[in-house]
Amino acid sequence: MVQGAGAGAFALHFALIGAPTASAACVLSLMQLTVALVVRDRVAKLALDGATLLALLLLTVATWHGILSGLAACGGASSFIARTQRSTTRMKIVFLVAAPFWLAHNLLIGAPFALAVDLVSVAGNLLGLFAFWKREQRQADGPRSLSYPARLSPRHAFRSGHLSLGKLAISKRARALQGVQILT
Repeated sequence: MVQGAGAGAFALHFALIGAPTASAACVLSLMQLTVALVVRDRVAKLALDGATLLALLLLTVATWHGILSGLAACGGASSFIARTQRSTTRMKIVFLVAAPFWLAHNLLIGAPFALAVDLVSVAGNLLGLFAFWKREQRQADGPRSLSYPARLSPRHAFRSGHLSLGKLAISKRARALQGVQILT
């Protein structure tokens, strides 16, 4: 819904500054986001997203203003494809593919607010991908062991399950139940 509000605001903004293709791309983004909220069937969503791409092509031809229209169409098409991705990581990567088109469009049209929003979006997607990459690296390293004492204290190793004292390791629930049995 937040993306939809942004798409609606940018549609109006681009219409007011004379960028009709970018405005049309934003309206179509709003429609694609609405479909994502309402339609649950994946095949129907993909069909509607395909129709959105076709509509973008037709609207680009109808509102052609040279290179600006081409940049908005490429940025819009890439953004549409990004929203169809099931993987958040793939979605972020495709949004990063769309970014140079929108950045160039906004720079050439003289839309500093849109340019700033796109730069924040690029930074957010890059940070999200970096965080994903760091998580993947940690998982690839496998569970930490006591062979790396600087990385994992014995107390933390015991609590996290990396260190077991065998029969001496009694859970809190088991200790509580033993206390109840002693009292009865």
